[in-house]
Amino acid sequence: MNIEITKSCGSERDISDIAKIELECFSHPWLADDFREVTQNPTSVFFIARDGDISAGFIGAYLLCGEAQILNVAVSEKYRRNGVGRALINHLISYCRENHADCATLEVRISNNAAIALYESFGFERVGVRPRYYDCPVEDAVLMTLSIN
Repeated sequence: MNIEITKSCGSERDISDIAKIELECFSHPWLADDFREVTQNPTSVFFIARDGDISAGFIGAYLLCGEAQILNVAVSEKYRRNGVGRALINHLISYCRENHADCATLEVRISNNAAIALYESFGFERVGVRPRYYDCPVEDAVLMTLSIN
């Protein structure tokens, strides 16, 4: 496995790959049209992790006024527990530093202990709960933030 992380150019291939991973990973996935729309926003950035020609995962965020709002982080099941998620988060944090973001925030399902542990390993802190934030099934979200220095 040789993972390379690249910035998405918003091409149809990128959108298709991102939507496919999203569908695999989430009970209420964004559709290709959702990604097509958000990637047209000049404040958005997406990175794709690829193993050769295979897309293994992605991360997306809005960067605005010194803050990164992480939208989605997803890794294809075949590539989980191989450092792909960690590499994507690390890449986005580096990008945020380079672009003078002071902090990053995200929401995560309260039951997603593996993701919470991963985010905490980067220094994200739990700062709140958004009741009934998710559906399919209905569940609270933990709001997490990271100070970027």
